[in-house]
Amino acid sequence: MNNIVMMRGRAMNRIMRPGINPTVKKPGFPIPGLGPELVVNGLFVFNSDWDLGSGWSISGGKARCDGTQPGATFLSQTTPAVVGSWVQATFTIEDYVEGAIVGTVGSNGGVSRARNGTFTQRLIVEGNSIVTAYANEFFVGSVSLVSLKEVL
Repeated sequence: MNNIVMMRGRAMNRIMRPGINPTVKKPGFPIPGLGPELVVNGLFVFNSDWDLGSGWSISGGKARCDGTQPGATFLSQTTPAVVGSWVQATFTIEDYVEGAIVGTVGSNGGVSRARNGTFTQRLIVEGNSIVTAYANEFFVGSVSLVSLKEVL
């Protein structure tokens, strides 16, 4: 089977065979490893470990924001991340209806998201080690995963 693989804006033909990993690694650029999980209860199994702003609740394995918040609101947790270190932050948005949400680590913010999906970004921990999901006043949806790991 002949597939098209996009790499840095150019299309390449590549034959894909079962059992072959299609990931292309560029020589000289090692992929760094990740440390252990720094977030507690990142799958929202329990209604604990998180500070909840207006409109947020935890149930059924999700942190839910119902849209009743009068302004921007947050879901946050202090982690043992070291200020100045690189971390990989991942979060999953489900049940999206409207509004936007952005994940931050300390004072370093990521990209604003306005759809369902799992999003991963690498950030430098600045200011403090609090991982936060900031939702705007219009956000209605759920977060079902928050993960934070140090980039080794």
